[in-house]
Amino acid sequence: MTRIDEAKTLINRGIILNRNGDLNEAIADFNSALDINDGIGEAYLNRGNSWFMGGRLDDALSDYHRALDLNVSEPWAAWYNIGLVHDARDETDDARKAYKKALEFNPDFTLAQVKLNRENK
Repeated sequence: MTRIDEAKTLINRGIILNRNGDLNEAIADFNSALDINDGIGEAYLNRGNSWFMGGRLDDALSDYHRALDLNVSEPWAAWYNIGLVHDARDETDDARKAYKKALEFNPDFTLAQVKLNRENK
């Protein structure tokens, strides 16, 4: 297995751990993947999800922006998650901007459209 394959495997395992609520273990896997290659946007995106679920909003926001800086393959997901962070902070205008940005990248992204519709009410 190549080092990049090892990093991808760690990211995939981290995603599963996230879904199971094992946030600390997930973060450890994402960190290990980033130790192998700190240029993998998906590792930052998913570690951001762990931070978000654990209530560490500043860390989540930082990782989502880092994922975007690295041209993550699903930028709409990063922008949507940025919107969720702003929603959690009651920063409605910033949340709305992030959801709009998500829709610029993926106009069919229903979750962002639903959030944007709620923000506009």
